[in-house]
Amino acid sequence: MCHIAPHKVLLEISIDAFRTSLTDDAILLDCRIAQEYEDGHLENAILFPLQHVSVRLQELEPYRNAPIYIYCNSGNRSGTFAMYLRSLGFSKSQSITGGIETWGETIESC
Repeated sequence: MCHIAPHKVLLEISIDAFRTSLTDDAILLDCRIAQEYEDGHLENAILFPLQHVSVRLQELEPYRNAPIYIYCNSGNRSGTFAMYLRSLGFSKSQSITGGIETWGETIESC
């Protein structure tokens, strides 16, 4: 008997794939600090600094089964954030690869 594994959501997603896969039930988190966020962020992104995730986790509960996209400057913090959320059962959390530093001008067009 052949068993088909359920579809697994990759931990990382490219900025282009993120743009095409964004749905109404998804949430976009900027996991940088407030100053970085104020310097520029993606449209509709919610400031949710990585260092605050444990005390603010209940805010994400309504999105437990929804796509959660996370970004930072380089992809390091967002990768850590996405892995942490997955360890808590948020199986559709994804880090947007590369972060703002690698997207360059794309931040303005998001």
